[in-house]
Amino acid sequence: MLAGASVENVSPHNERLPRRERLHRQADFLRLRRHGKRKGGKYLVMRYEHGESFPAMGIAVGRVVGGAVVRAAVRRRIRESYRKNRFALKPARMLFIARPQSAQASVLQIGEEMKVLWRRADLWKQIECNG
Repeated sequence: MLAGASVENVSPHNERLPRRERLHRQADFLRLRRHGKRKGGKYLVMRYEHGESFPAMGIAVGRVVGGAVVRAAVRRRIRESYRKNRFALKPARMLFIARPQSAQASVLQIGEEMKVLWRRADLWKQIECNG
């Protein structure tokens, strides 16, 4: 271990999504499925609504995508792409629904599609450069 580094600094739990940034309640999932705005791509469908004080995300991966191992891998890819980009997002609740093609998609392909969906939904923050 490096000098000055503590166990807390190198723990993989530091990169976990905070609980408030994850959708948990069935009612939240149902509300987004029924009433959320929709943007679709090759691998994912995103249902969303603006107006929260921070971004929050849920994932739905049905059996049509594949077996349990495949579905878990797709969830990990979606969660990782969200985690890496969450600070560039405007406040909103979003639900990502995996399409069957997502089983063959890499984390890079899923990440790029998520960025396209965020931009189309106007959830991507415009970063301005002064100078």
